[in-house]
Amino acid sequence: MPQLPYAPPTPEAVITGPWQPREMSLFLQPTSIAEGRLAQELPRWLQEVRSWHRNPLRRGFVRDLVIQYVADESKHLCTDVLDSIMPYLPGGAESAFSEVYAGTLPPGADIMDERAQQQYIIDSEQVARKFSERYPKLRFHWYISVEEFLPKFSDVRIMKLHADLQLRLIERLKYINNDTTTLWSPATGVRLDHLARGEQKELERNISLFFALINDGIGGHYQVDLQDTLSRPCLTGSPDAGVAQEVDWVRMLQRVAPQVHIRVNAELFATAECPNAGNPDTVLSRLASYERLGVALGACFEIRHWNAAIHSRPVHSTESNEINAPSNTYPSLTNIFKFERLSALPEAESVSTINPSYTVKGLPIINGP
Repeated sequence: MPQLPYAPPTPEAVITGPWQPREMSLFLQPTSIAEGRLAQELPRWLQEVRSWHRNPLRRGFVRDLVIQYVADESKHLCTDVLDSIMPYLPGGAESAFSEVYAGTLPPGADIMDERAQQQYIIDSEQVARKFSERYPKLRFHWYISVEEFLPKFSDVRIMKLHADLQLRLIERLKYINNDTTTLWSPATGVRLDHLARGEQKELERNISLFFALINDGIGGHYQVDLQDTLSRPCLTGSPDAGVAQEVDWVRMLQRVAPQVHIRVNAELFATAECPNAGNPDTVLSRLASYERLGVALGACFEIRHWNAAIHSRPVHSTESNEINAPSNTYPSLTNIFKFERLSALPEAESVSTINPSYTVKGLPIINGP
């Protein structure tokens, strides 16, 4: 085993460190880590996953890695990051994950622009071939990088456009790498109990039809990690959002699409606009609430912020709209997070009061920091 460029934590430090969920997976956004300090720290994070988070019988188990997209908007593979993580992916000498999912390109055009979506499919196929040819020994699945707010599926036209896009894209991708599971991570951003009854019924019908079309088209092997958008409620227009909102969505999806495996993609980051919603103690409280309510954690966004929230270490970033806690804003997190007994878990969140004046308008972009 090669010499590590850092001293790994002692077992005692892991045991007495932050509370950790039983199991989760992680996103990796290569375009945000390609340069500077983060690129240098990434191997350390992956080695920590391998050293301390691969025992499924112990809290903090990290299962899979989702690469949000393997290329930038110019269709150039993020080779610096990808080359550095290959030893830690399934089949590598330092394998640190059970499965890896790979997206192709950052989504750009509006879903209503059918010509642009066709070009996206062509470009994605080219990128997928480059990726597969550069890493021929990698065992991986496909991730759909095109995202959407599920409340928009109340418009049947938008739902059908997404179904058509995904089916055509998956068909092309499976020519390159077949016999894989496909993962998608749409967002919520709206409390279901804020929708009018008729609108909610229409939404449920359209979501059910969407997953039926996908299932019929690809023959199963489709998974959803639902973005909870709870690190940015002040941007989605739902400031009283909480875990109960996401549990409602999960239960609804399980009911209308029982053929699909539904988990939660919990946002781990903070934004300058909603700093309190994304600070590490709030994030860990949400993760504990999901666990108490029996909701499985999927791939959470993102490894930079997992490192900060779980390990209570500063993260450096070039993105101006992020708050990479812990920092001077939260100086005592190491003491806050010493949950050494299961009985010390935070209580699950309760359902917030309904805001009858809320309407589904102005949903922001989905991609997190």
